[in-house]
Amino acid sequence: MYQTIEAHVLRFPEGTSYREIPRRPLEDLRIKDVSNIEDPILRTWQRILFVVEHYEAIHRMPFYLKKENVDLKHLVPTQPHIGKTQIDGIKKVLVPIVCIHYGSKYYILDGHARSLRNKELGLRSIEAMVLVPVVKIDFGIVKTAEDMGLHQLEDVKIME
Repeated sequence: MYQTIEAHVLRFPEGTSYREIPRRPLEDLRIKDVSNIEDPILRTWQRILFVVEHYEAIHRMPFYLKKENVDLKHLVPTQPHIGKTQIDGIKKVLVPIVCIHYGSKYYILDGHARSLRNKELGLRSIEAMVLVPVVKIDFGIVKTAEDMGLHQLEDVKIME
């Protein structure tokens, strides 16, 4: 509604700025949470990116995601319980799970409900984003799953 406004202008000497603008490749920039995501599909992708960022922080190295179709019989859960309502709320799996490949098995990092839903639907496989380190490492989650007695999807207890 105003034609002009009163403002103060900061001027910096030629060639300088308020802060240095980072000159890095796009893939090196951190992902920022800008707002709460309401869309369930986008929220799931946000979790996938969070898992990548989390593993990069823990292991202090970059990871990349490799898309694979994984047979359900090769999946190993990493959590012992899941709510039945969480599984029942999935009509169709639209977003891949996230897992690591270790030995001949794929350890689920995100997507237990989606994996169990595919099993309930009689499907044999699921689309997965496999988290791959740039250097081979031993994942602690493998030992954790073994310690909890988790070896296959059937080992997950579905809670009412």
